[in-house]
Amino acid sequence: MGGLVRRMKPEQAGVAEFITRLFGSHDRQLHRYLQRMLGSKQAAEEVAQETYTKLFRLCRPEEVRCPQALLFDMATKNAIDYLKAERTRTAVLSQAAEIPETLDHAPRPDRQAAIDEAMRHLQKIIGDLKPKYRPVFVMRYVHQMTHQEIADLLNITADAAQQRAAAALEQCRDKFAALGIDPLALD
Repeated sequence: MGGLVRRMKPEQAGVAEFITRLFGSHDRQLHRYLQRMLGSKQAAEEVAQETYTKLFRLCRPEEVRCPQALLFDMATKNAIDYLKAERTRTAVLSQAAEIPETLDHAPRPDRQAAIDEAMRHLQKIIGDLKPKYRPVFVMRYVHQMTHQEIADLLNITADAAQQRAAAALEQCRDKFAALGIDPLALD
């Protein structure tokens, strides 16, 4: 059995201890958040496991200032990737049945290009938000969570959640304006 079990390097032991503390402190909240985001307990477990695994491989605990924010930020990104993959799988499976209907309702190519460009900018803008704003913005405006739900998940007050959401939204609006993009014109 000794050949099957590898010893951890000292730096890995520190990461393992860091992940264990994160798990003990935030796993229940993380699972509730992911289950709400993904709509499935199984998907939430899968994404949480992937998040902890990535943290183990990529993390340098001595450089982490806000462990909970890092955990939820990575989980949010993993969940978004999971949802994109699910959407792609679903689209491929239903593509044959939806092609005629989709063609009738598809936006013009120039309009679709503008929407795609705005979405690329939005992803970058969200990625550039301050770490304390990013998860609040995603929970509020992507997942339509209330300020109280956000507050409960992040252990902040509802007022703080509201202020962070408003500040993040204002930053996004300013960055869109600087790019000359009117998000409301894309509807």
